[in-house]
Amino acid sequence: MPNDTTFLLDSDFLVGYFIADDAHHARAIQRVRQLDQLMPRLFVNNLVVVETATLLSKRGHHHTAQKFLAYIRSAEFDVVYVDDALQQAAEQLFASQKKVASLVDCANVVLAQNMEITNLLAFDKFYGEFDLSYIRAS
Repeated sequence: MPNDTTFLLDSDFLVGYFIADDAHHARAIQRVRQLDQLMPRLFVNNLVVVETATLLSKRGHHHTAQKFLAYIRSAEFDVVYVDDALQQAAEQLFASQKKVASLVDCANVVLAQNMEITNLLAFDKFYGEFDLSYIRAS
């Protein structure tokens, strides 16, 4: 069972970490420094990996996107692949949303619930609607 040192990562956090002029960069770096001493277990789903690499590349950081992919493949991360059941559950959650939502974020919610992870390295307040801990605006 996951604990307080288990985290699920989201694209907004990863983009913020990798791009120095991103609005979330300073907070992402600060959070990583705080977590370094905890030796956290880090999970990321394959949709977040695809979304993050795409966002980095589209923002003119294709080389950074390649470095990101190599970084994610390191032993520090557990990549969880979205299977058909998780995809269907994410699509159902997405369809139930009354406002703008991200299908990738919905997949993260379903995955967090399935894995009993309550901590996300993310900035999106959407996660708070599901009692998931995320990094709030300062």
